[in-house]
Amino acid sequence: MSEGWSREEVEAAVAVYFDMLVRELSGVSYNKAEHNRDLQNLVPQRTRGSIERKHQNISAVLIEIGYPYIDGYKPLGNYQELLRFVVENRLTGAVALNKAAEDVVERPVETAPKVLNILSILVPPPTNSLLLGKKKPNPHAPSRWINLSERQRSVGGRVFEEHQVQTLFQPEGERGNQSPALLAARK
Repeated sequence: MSEGWSREEVEAAVAVYFDMLVRELSGVSYNKAEHNRDLQNLVPQRTRGSIERKHQNISAVLIEIGYPYIDGYKPLGNYQELLRFVVENRLTGAVALNKAAEDVVERPVETAPKVLNILSILVPPPTNSLLLGKKKPNPHAPSRWINLSERQRSVGGRVFEEHQVQTLFQPEGERGNQSPALLAARK
C-alpha cells in the first residue's frame, strides 16, 4: 500500500511508540516485535516493515524537537507533516512520558572512572588487510580509484592544457602565484 498514513493510523503508531518509550526511559523491559504485532492488528493494511519505518520517522521527529527517542529505532527523516503534528500534540498530554523523560534528565550523573595515564589506553590503529596482502581484492568489484595516466590519455592529454587556459584568463594581479613550470609552458 503506497497511500499516506491516515490520521487514525498515525495516532495509533504514535501511541504504541510512546508506550515503548516510557518503558525504555523507565528501565522496564518490553518487546518491540510484540508491540509491532499489536499495531498491525490495529492497522492491518500496514506491514511490519512499514510500521518499523514509521517508528523511525517518529524518532526523527522527537530528535528534531529535542526529545529522547527509542534507541532501537534510529531516526529516519522524510516524514509526513501529519506525523510531526500528531507527535507534538500528543507530547503535550503525555504525562507518563514527560515524567519518565524528566526523571532521566534529573538522574545523578555517574562519575567517570579516573584515568591516571591516558596514554595507557592507547591502542594501535587498525590495519587495512588489503594493504598487508592478507586479503585479495575482488576482481569483479568496480574500481573506485582513478588511474591518472589513463584519465589523461582518455581526455587527450587535456588535463594540463585546461589548467593552462584557466591561468591565461586570470586577472593580471593573480598571475603572480603561478608555478614556474606553468609560466614556462605558457611562453
